[in-house]
Amino acid sequence: MANDLNNSRLAGTVNRLPEIKMLKSGLAYIYISLLTTQRWQEERTGSLKTYEDLHSILAFKELARRANSQLTVGSRIYVEGTLRTNCWVEKSAQKCGFSMHLVATAMQILAREADYGRPTKQKPIDASVVLLFPQNDPDTWL
Repeated sequence: MANDLNNSRLAGTVNRLPEIKMLKSGLAYIYISLLTTQRWQEERTGSLKTYEDLHSILAFKELARRANSQLTVGSRIYVEGTLRTNCWVEKSAQKCGFSMHLVATAMQILAREADYGRPTKQKPIDASVVLLFPQNDPDTWL
């Protein structure tokens, strides 16, 4: 059986200060809240419409450490990774809940809030060398 494709790319703005955390095993991880915005002009009225969406980005190990030291609120970033879904049952409400996040495998800072209008000299944060995330080991997922 062939492998299916689970690869996503996002470019957007960090809208909350990321905070690095550690698992008991010492594995570093970070959640990044990323805002993406789509704009279009409505044909019928000619008015400008906007749709914003929040995405949860999860990064591990060295990628998490580098993102923690380099990202600020307002940073524009490009992220590549795979989608993961977590499901749970709330016993008190007897409801099922789920969350979806993108597990980052590569990240690049496009611009910081203070850099708008000026090109950045920031090197890409590349996880292909430093991030060894076991794709098929759910025990290591959060």
